[in-house]
Amino acid sequence: MKTMLSVMGLVVLQFFSGRADAQEMVTDSPPGFRIAHITLLIKDYDEALKFYTEILGFEKRDDIRFGGSERWVTVSPPGQNDVKFVFVQAVLKQDKDLVGKQAGSRTFAVINTSNCYEIIEHYRRSKVTITAEPAQVPWGTQAQFKDLYGNNFVVLEPKAKR
Repeated sequence: MKTMLSVMGLVVLQFFSGRADAQEMVTDSPPGFRIAHITLLIKDYDEALKFYTEILGFEKRDDIRFGGSERWVTVSPPGQNDVKFVFVQAVLKQDKDLVGKQAGSRTFAVINTSNCYEIIEHYRRSKVTITAEPAQVPWGTQAQFKDLYGNNFVVLEPKAKR
């Protein structure tokens, strides 16, 4: 299972046609400019770590305690070290209200895989909430699930390039 998770598609940059400065925005980026961490609000570090590693198949990258009860906890799919989820425990009411709703009703993240059906079957056996069964779409085969807090994810097996 762990070898099938490959790339986490977390951010889509979109430039609308007709925008004259779109090319300048891309070329004027600082050298080495890239996304490295995505914050994921959680209720409990250990609960989130267990779900993401033991059920979803992610690997723990960091777990460093600091500032009393705070921790720097990161996870990412096996073999992917360049983009990580950072678990941030929601303490304030305004943060607690956002746990499980970080992208509203939309997809929070897309996880690419080489076998969508197998991943979803593994998640189903692990009692993960599957919200859309694997289906053929123009860009491949995709299914949807929710994490332990209700964030929406897509599992995508991209269509083979010709």
